[in-house]
Amino acid sequence: MIKLLLPLALAVASPVTAQNCFDGDFGTRLGGEEFDVIFQIQPIGFPFPIGGVNYNDIHVTTHGFATLSNNGVPAPPLVTTLFEPTLANFFGGPPKVCALYADIVVPEGSVYIKSTPTQCTVTWENAECYFVDPQVLFTLQMTLYPSGVVRFTYGPGVTNNSAFVGTSAVFGICGITPGGGATPIPAVDLSAGGATTTATTYEIWVVANTFDMANNSLLMTPTFPGYSYSLQGAPTSCAAKSNYGAGCDGLELGGHGLPTIGNSSFNLIVSGIPIVSPVALLAFGNVVVDPGVSLSFLGMPGCEAYTNLGIGIFNSGMVSSQRSEFALAIPNNPAINGTVLSAQALSLSATILPLGFASSNGTRLVIGLGH
Repeated sequence: MIKLLLPLALAVASPVTAQNCFDGDFGTRLGGEEFDVIFQIQPIGFPFPIGGVNYNDIHVTTHGFATLSNNGVPAPPLVTTLFEPTLANFFGGPPKVCALYADIVVPEGSVYIKSTPTQCTVTWENAECYFVDPQVLFTLQMTLYPSGVVRFTYGPGVTNNSAFVGTSAVFGICGITPGGGATPIPAVDLSAGGATTTATTYEIWVVANTFDMANNSLLMTPTFPGYSYSLQGAPTSCAAKSNYGAGCDGLELGGHGLPTIGNSSFNLIVSGIPIVSPVALLAFGNVVVDPGVSLSFLGMPGCEAYTNLGIGIFNSGMVSSQRSEFALAIPNNPAINGTVLSAQALSLSATILPLGFASSNGTRLVIGLGH
């Protein structure tokens, strides 16, 4: 499949520099389709310093932040504190690294971690503010480095809000603290840039929808004991993945990670495969067909085509638990930056008659850069 991307390469006159993109290799899925959860302890991959102490383990929550420990000491916070991002809950308990500690949940998304000896990256994909209407899905990511540097990356739509009863539920906190009931200190304006001389450095938003760093990234660099902090700017030339349209007979197509150049771990995931189908097929094209074209004339009523099939149809592999994964390793070739692909899944169906095939939604892939 890698070779199929090469003929679609876009000509570029000069190298393109990545600007504040997500790391497209999300790593291991911790969970998803959940609300107030603290996931099982995970190794960071290296000793990470906060407040003069090195920590080796991380406890990721669904609420946009993680706490640190050594073999579970100190223990992660109580679940009841996850949706109350108050200063008392921020300063108290274990050390915290907060991309955006807010009433953020992932009933339609997933949380991932990638731990290596050089970085630990946590991604909240397709998160949302608790029951806020209209629903807005967003992605945020934080990366810890052995030096103590932390990078927060925010997609469009990231904000602080909640439909939960209680004023503090709409609060949002970004920053780092050693916890342990640290003496409260004044907040700073992270988006303005600057430096502190204290191990706790943070900003708090107490009015709904006032978070001001969406579609941007924040770098926090330790100066021991404080931090310098600065916004890095809006992302450019980044990889992207988006779904459009709707499938029939429950068939859905999505992806694991982003199609970043050189990402050998990128997968397309077919789910909701009818139980009568032992395999799934993947159709690829170089044109995004949106809105879709009805397939009723082929004997597939209620189904639509979302790709022009300009590349072809391929076997996704065997089905397990109505799910199949298709490895789509992205070549490490800067010349394909900006290439757009369209994809759609197909499977056998006992309800889509007379043809007996179902089709999924479409997935648009933009090959691009990542950090």
